[in-house]
Amino acid sequence: MAGAVRHNKVFSVVFTIVSIFMLFLSMVFPHIKASAEVLTHEKYNNKGWVFSKHLGFFIETDIIRLSDGRIAYCLDERLSSPNGHDLEPNGRLSDKAYRVMAYGYPEKTPEQLGAANWQEAHFGTQIALWVVNTNINYEDLRFDNANVKAVVDRILNDVRTQETTQDLYFEVSPTSNVAKVEGDFFKAGAFKVTTNAKGTYTPEAINAPEGTYFANANGEKKTTFNNDEDFYVYFNKNVASGSFNIKVTGDLFKTETIWYKSYDEGIQNAMSLGVVKNTPVQDNLSVNWISKGSLELVKVNENGQRLAGAKFDVKNAKGETVATITTDENGYAKVDNLNLGVYTIVETEAPTGFVLDQKEIAFEVKEDGQVIKLEATNKKITGTLEITKVDVVGSKPLPNAKFEIFDENGNKVVEKVTDENGKAIFEKLPFGKYTFKETVAPDGYLINETVVPFEIKENGEVIKHTVSDERIPTPEKPEQPKPEKSLPQTGGQEDNTMKYAGLGAAATALIGLAYVVARRKEI
Repeated sequence: MAGAVRHNKVFSVVFTIVSIFMLFLSMVFPHIKASAEVLTHEKYNNKGWVFSKHLGFFIETDIIRLSDGRIAYCLDERLSSPNGHDLEPNGRLSDKAYRVMAYGYPEKTPEQLGAANWQEAHFGTQIALWVVNTNINYEDLRFDNANVKAVVDRILNDVRTQETTQDLYFEVSPTSNVAKVEGDFFKAGAFKVTTNAKGTYTPEAINAPEGTYFANANGEKKTTFNNDEDFYVYFNKNVASGSFNIKVTGDLFKTETIWYKSYDEGIQNAMSLGVVKNTPVQDNLSVNWISKGSLELVKVNENGQRLAGAKFDVKNAKGETVATITTDENGYAKVDNLNLGVYTIVETEAPTGFVLDQKEIAFEVKEDGQVIKLEATNKKITGTLEITKVDVVGSKPLPNAKFEIFDENGNKVVEKVTDENGKAIFEKLPFGKYTFKETVAPDGYLINETVVPFEIKENGEVIKHTVSDERIPTPEKPEQPKPEKSLPQTGGQEDNTMKYAGLGAAATALIGLAYVVARRKEI
């Protein structure tokens, strides 16, 4: 028990010493307010302008200024205005109080508020703040200054109808943008910054193609923009399809309400608008683009005439077929939406009557919108007809036989005469159907009038035909009768020769006699 009493006495002594020490410190080191602001006031005549029926007197106020000259407003109409007193900044007031300041004096001019001078504008702003932030009721007030009433009414109407806030608003739109080719560059934008603050902002391209830059609406390169400027992004158009991000950082200044706490008895708190720096960031912007090119192909023959029906495969650098095209009646074929890169085309089917050209043709799409134009040539399929002229007997080669070739429409194409070996060779006959026939036979032979059809189907094809002729037959000479030998008459046979001679002489005599008789009658 005695020990406990001694313990309590020791505790009491220590507590007393500590208390005395703390009191000493408070006397030596008075209360220091963090970031204290010295406020002063200036009086001006506003008595008799507004009467409070509740308080029973005319309300008066002073103009309060901070050390930098900014105007502050009283928060309690019943206390004295600070004048050389230190007040501590202590946070923000409501958005309604902020709107009073934003739509009141000095943010708005006396003329804008309907006042005749700054005094009426200031006093009306003070009354509006008390109505919003204290127990003063607008209906309890009697306005003996019509201009002041007009100022109060205008400000309170803005407080009710406007949505202005002291909270920072910062947004960049759109969040996604598709770049399009403009000149030598891809261009994306406009990106629009919407904010209720003033200042600048800086866009930053993340993982963008080399050489990417930002510009304003006039195309001027910039790195930092005013808060009311739109921005655009430019980058090389010779890049494959892709995307990148944009980060925008603001360097903005926004007005807010600041209320100042008084630590002096009888001195009221105050408020003003202060400018606060903000560095908002928006990093969800993206730019994407599609780099595409086209291929236009024209297929012609060796004379430049366009060919239909040529079929091609278009392959990328990996050898994958990305398109198959066929030339139309104008010899034209096109493929769109080719990504940037290296390609080859190879003919897989030639036009009818032409040689398939399997040589690969390489090309490269280097920039968006590029149109690659190529021309490919096909050679006509040609073949050879070899005619051998022989004797039908013994197959002896016959020179100087003429043959003529006709197309399928019956038009003569070419003619040729067999050489000493009996051959007529017709080279480079174009693809198609033909006939040939002999038109002149070798001397001593009959023409073979057979019409022989043939067809050139494959390039380099050699068609061989053997045509035989018969000799013209030689007419046989008639045999001369051999004279009979005279034999002596035997067996009473007459000599007929003598008989015929006698008859001839008698006939001649009769003719002569008839002639003489006729002459005599004429005489």
